[in-house]
Amino acid sequence: MRTAFVVPPHEGEFVTWGKDRAQVLATRARTDEKYSFARVLVRGGGSFLEARESAGIYVLRGGVGVASGTSSNALGAGDFVLVPKGAMISLGVVGATPPDLVFVGAPAGEDPIPFEPAAGMASPDGPRIAIRRPGEGLLAALAGDRYRVFAGAGETGGAFAMFEAFVQPGGGPPPHRHSREEEAFYMLEGEITFRTEGKTFSGRPGFFVHLPVGGVHSFRNESDHAARMLVLVAPGGLERMILEAGTPLSSEADPVPRPKESDIARLLDVARRYGVEILEPS
Repeated sequence: MRTAFVVPPHEGEFVTWGKDRAQVLATRARTDEKYSFARVLVRGGGSFLEARESAGIYVLRGGVGVASGTSSNALGAGDFVLVPKGAMISLGVVGATPPDLVFVGAPAGEDPIPFEPAAGMASPDGPRIAIRRPGEGLLAALAGDRYRVFAGAGETGGAFAMFEAFVQPGGGPPPHRHSREEEAFYMLEGEITFRTEGKTFSGRPGFFVHLPVGGVHSFRNESDHAARMLVLVAPGGLERMILEAGTPLSSEADPVPRPKESDIARLLDVARRYGVEILEPS
């Protein structure tokens, strides 16, 4: 039986990727071939790259130029880029701070980075990248927390979904298990306590957590400050449960409502339809 695993900020496998350096956090061998996950420190860039599978790039810090076809965009912290399979891009450093990026790909290929060198840029008729700026994407409040969807199953061929979770002090779901998807978390801000398989551990910025399908787990913000993290599910689809069971929000400035009994009842009903078993609702 596969088990959960945690990679602290300065651990994992460090590899050279072209002119850049990558910290490999999850390979297909550890995720049942569902996804790969890596952090890349861009120091060179400018090379043409082709996505071997549906991929996503999240900018942690610094400025990065992303070119695809005839378009070129300067991105900064909090921006997300969805790169469809077969799309070609190039990366470059923008500004004085070298960019620090998260790369995800699903289903995972042989290499933990879901790109390979390409001879040139894609034509304007090729697959188009999609960019989500901070604050963009579908927003919903669920069980007292706020979620922002970057990309869903409908955009990735069902391979993965990625969203951001904003967890207030005391927030987080009760123990539950997924019957369909692998789940991963990358901590951005604050601290979250994870519980799974009889183990408890704290995740702080830079921590990566993988939870295999079928394992009972929960997470909770036991601190006095809000926490923020990236959440990846592979295959995708869980984002639809969040949007269906949650309360739509028009912007991140909207207050997150305290869940009522009717909200919990709706969540329990919707979760079952998405293969999620909630064991101890609260």
